Amino acid sequence: MKVTRKLLNDLLRGESASGMLEYVLLAALLVLAAYVAMHHLDKKIAKDYNQIGKKF
Repeated sequence: MKVTRKLLNDLLRGESASGMLEYVLLAALLVLAAYVAMHHLDKKIAKDYNQIGKKF
């Protein structure tokens, strides 16, 4: 437990913490963009399949 607490304190006080935070925020932004894109494509693909199904 002490080792984990020491590692977290060292990480938060070091300069690498701000760099890591930037990478985490960038990764979160990419995940959000991918989710929105997939959600939009899901609706478009479902609509296209429904139109194709109605033709046959």
